[in-house]
Order: sequence, then C-alpha cells, then structure tokens
Amino acid sequence: MTTRRFALIFALLISGCSVLPIASVDTDQTSATQIAELEAQRRAENEEILRRARISQSNYTPPPSLIEVAVQGFSWPTHTERDEVNYWVERYLRDQDQFEAILARAEPFLFHILNQLEAKELPSELAFLPFVESGFRPDVDSWIGAAGLWQFMPATGRYLGLEQDWWIDERRSVDNSTDAAIRYLSYLHDYFDQDWFMALAAYNTGEGNLGKAMRARPNADYWGLNLNSETASFVPKLLAVIHLLENSEELELNLPYWPNQPHFETYEADRQLDLEAVASHLELRQHELLSLNAHYPQAITPPNRNARVLLPIGKADSLANIIESLPEVTGPSWAHYEVRSGDNISIIADRMGVSVRAVMEANQLSNHLIHPGDDLLIPSPTRAQPDPEITGSVAMVRLGDSIWLIARRYGISRSTLLAANGLEADDYIFPGQTLKLSIDREGDSRLTHEVQNGDSLYDIAALYGVRLTELKRWNSLGNSNLIRPGDQLTIWQAVD
Repeated sequence: MTTRRFALIFALLISGCSVLPIASVDTDQTSATQIAELEAQRRAENEEILRRARISQSNYTPPPSLIEVAVQGFSWPTHTERDEVNYWVERYLRDQDQFEAILARAEPFLFHILNQLEAKELPSELAFLPFVESGFRPDVDSWIGAAGLWQFMPATGRYLGLEQDWWIDERRSVDNSTDAAIRYLSYLHDYFDQDWFMALAAYNTGEGNLGKAMRARPNADYWGLNLNSETASFVPKLLAVIHLLENSEELELNLPYWPNQPHFETYEADRQLDLEAVASHLELRQHELLSLNAHYPQAITPPNRNARVLLPIGKADSLANIIESLPEVTGPSWAHYEVRSGDNISIIADRMGVSVRAVMEANQLSNHLIHPGDDLLIPSPTRAQPDPEITGSVAMVRLGDSIWLIARRYGISRSTLLAANGLEADDYIFPGQTLKLSIDREGDSRLTHEVQNGDSLYDIAALYGVRLTELKRWNSLGNSNLIRPGDQLTIWQAVD
C-alpha cells in the first residue's frame, strides 16, 4: 500500500467516518498478513470513534430552564411542617392542573422579574409572588380595586410613581410595576427589621394594619400574629408554591421548559398606536400583545405623546419596518383641565359639556374629591355618552367603540364577546350594532368548585384563570363577595 493511500484512510478515520471502504491493495507489494493487520486497525479505530461519540452524547445535558434557574436561587425555609403551609401544598396538589396552568402564565414575565430581583440582590422566591397575587395576569383586578401582576391599590400605585388615568394604568405594566414592586418590597424589608415574612404581610395588609397586629403581640413573629384570614394565608401560599417548585420531580409536577432568555423587548414610537392594528400587521396573537401591554386599558396608546410598547423578542425591528404603514388612530379628542378654587366635579362636567361619570372614569376617581391644581383629563362630549341601555344580555355599539372597549365596559372577556357574536378578532363593528354579552356555554367545560375554609372569590378566580366578574356572574352573586365553606361554585372553561 502506498504511503499516500494509508494517510487518506487514516485521515478519514480521525475525522469520524464510521464506515470506510475496504482498502484496495497492491497484492504484489503487500502480504495477506499486512492486509489483515490494517483491517483490524481500521475496525479498532472506528470502534473508538463510535465509543467516544456515544460518551459525548450521553454526557450532554441541556442548559437549565428558566424555572430551574429560579429554583437554584431559592434559600428560604418553606415551613411545610406547619399546618398553614401544608394545607396549601395539598390544595395545590389536589388542583394540580390549575397549579400548572397558573404557572404557565408566568412565561412572558418570569425572566424579566428574576433579572430585576437579581440586580437588586433580592430573593428569587419573590419572583413567584405574582402567582399568589394575580395568577400571573397583568390585566386582572381584585374586588377591592388592586390591579396588575403585583396587585397595587390605586393610592399605593400613585405613591410609587405609577401613572393612572383613562389611557394608561402602569399598575398593569410588566416592567414599571415590577420596578415599583421591588422598590416597595425592599423598603418594607428594611422597615420591618430585614424580616421577609413581615414585609410580605405588610405588602398584603398595609404597614399600618401590620403595625397594629405587632403592637398587640409585641414579641410574636409572623406565625404568632393575629392577622386577618387573607394576610394569614398570604405567606403560606407563597411558601407552598416554592416548596412545589423545589420538589417538582418527587411530586410529579409537569414543569415547563422555558429557555433562560428574555421574552420581550421595548419599542418606542413617536406616534399613537392601536395595539390591535399592531398585532394584526405583525401577525401576533392579539391576546399576547395586549397582555404584554395591559397598561394600556383601551388597547390604544395615549394621544399626543410617544408610544412605548412591549413586543415579543425580535419584533421591534419588524414594527420599525411597517410603522409608517399603520393607519392613524381615530377616536375622541381630549383636553386637560386644571382644577381651580371653588371647582367641583359637577361644575367642571357642566363647563366642559360632559357627564360627571365620564370625568370620573377618565381620571379613575373613586369619589368626587378634587383639589385646586389637579390636572384632569376631559373626554370629548361625543365620547362622554351615558352607557347604552342593555336589553337582557345585549348592548349597542357606540361611536368610537372597539371589541376591547365593550368587553371592558361590561366586565366580560374579549374572547367571550367575540364568541357570543360569532366574530373574529379583526371583524368590523359599527355604531348602532347590537352585540350579545353572554355566550352559549354548550361545548365549554363546566367545573364545580366546593368552597373551602379560607377561600375567597378572588383566590378561586385566580386558581382557575378566570375573571372575578365572570365568576360572580356565573354564580348569580351580583355585587356580593360572600361565600361560605361548602358552597358549590360553577366555573366555565373553554375547551381548546
């Protein structure tokens, strides 16, 4: 065999070729013994290549998932020996499908929350506080008026610098509300002597209420305080979630694999944007885009200012490319009014030609109290029409309405309104058109929930991923929030 031919065969073996042709041999120059030796060497080298490949493949492990990264940062004791915590562990395990469904809603937000906590050197456990607070839904409201992933009350949100008016509610923003929550939790942690359980209790019930409970039992820790039922179960719920995540394999929980990477990016436009139009032009699911931008309750960014929107990773450049082709946003005109001495809501409404209700809704006022110097947002008289009459479960479309606005006005989900009227997300609606507000539930899944001790309507709505208003409507509760252990509640969930 020539030196060149042997070198070629050897190079192919080294490069990982597992099957080589039998070498042609010059029988005049090479004996049968030499051929056999070369063949044995070839087989040995091929087997070594395959062995190394199998070892390399068996040693490969995928990078840790986003949830695994979070769990690696856990350090709190979960106190599962306490009945208060063990109750919620068993409760979540009993409703395992719902636990996993709530967790699944964390995907768009978890990377951002974890990274912000890490930057401020705060515990990873806090990343799952929205599981307990809002079920990881940025658009959810509680029955007492708290809103967003972190469930800020209006006054607390304003104290933390979160803008709130008819156009924008930053309590529902993903990034701004997370920043506010981290600042507030850090403050509470310092205020309550570096005790995270006390800080969380204060986050839930307020500093004043917790202070009263601490003065009543000066030497008690969190577990020894006499707290209302919601606050008493607040920390146990979070600890139960943490325990389940830490022990998911033993408990046979199906945790999703999410890459440890950003889910969204920020885009700033120098114009007003209709988010439904943006979703349509970028071929995004409207629910996904509206969820990332739940801080725009009208699904339209405010007029006369730059639009700051969150987009799935990789879509900012796409929006920049088509931004000029988006239609101009048409809708009502708005004015700003500075409150003067002697003004009240009625006087201002009459002066501006709008209804009192329109002024209060535009500025998210819960009462008529205003002060000189306040800046009020005033809708145009066209926009400030009284709500249309509802006949049974039918409402009339008015000028400037969209599916999103109507669903929000009547406290139903957008998907419910679309399904009730056989509409697609991009279908046109027109003033004077009547829409049904209720949906034929045939074909959906009907569940029955038996109220347990310590349950609240808000807890149950979050557990099943439904709106509180829907839960109350399905069970004919009207304005009441009263439920008792043993009550049977009906829950409807769409069948995919």
